[in-house]
Parts: sequence; C-alpha cells; structure tokens
Amino acid sequence: MGNDRIWKENLKWEKYGDDLELSFERVGWIRIMGLPLKLWGDHNFVTITGRYGKTISPFDDVYHRGDLSYVKVGILTTMCDRINEEITMATEDKLFKSIS
Repeated sequence: MGNDRIWKENLKWEKYGDDLELSFERVGWIRIMGLPLKLWGDHNFVTITGRYGKTISPFDDVYHRGDLSYVKVGILTTMCDRINEEITMATEDKLFKSIS
C-alpha cells in the first residue's frame, strides 16, 4: 500500500482513505410502539422521528391498517447505530412511554 510508484502505474490518481472525511446518510425505519391511538398523528410522529433524521416515508392512513399496535415511519439518518430508545411523551397531565 505504501508504494506509490506501483499504484500510479495503474491509477490516474490516488488518495488514501485515512485522510478522507466521510459522511453518509442511510434509510432507516422507525417503529413506534406503545403510543395511544389518540396521540397518533403526523405532528407527533415527526416530533419523534425528527430526533433521528428527516422523515421520507410518512405514517400511513390509520383507517386502512389491520394492526394498530405500532406505526412504521421511514427516515433518512446519519446515525450508524441501530435506533432503539424509549421516549416519554406528555399530553395534558399524563406521560406515555413509547419505544422507537
């Protein structure tokens, strides 16, 4: 790897990866569980997913869903690690814990 002459014979230019500053984005899916139906809505889902990235595939229509135990929202994120957190949401005088 350290022999520049060999690499320059086959490549027009070279740049070692150690010197590069890499940034990336990936598509991730956030599954929101434990949120009461009365709190389901675009505003609350964007508030939750906004902590991790930009929403690219919003929440689907609730009236055509067969399973109301969770919601899946697509995001574009720069996080490398798996997203697995418990979030507390407040409404009126109650607190709800949701897992994303």
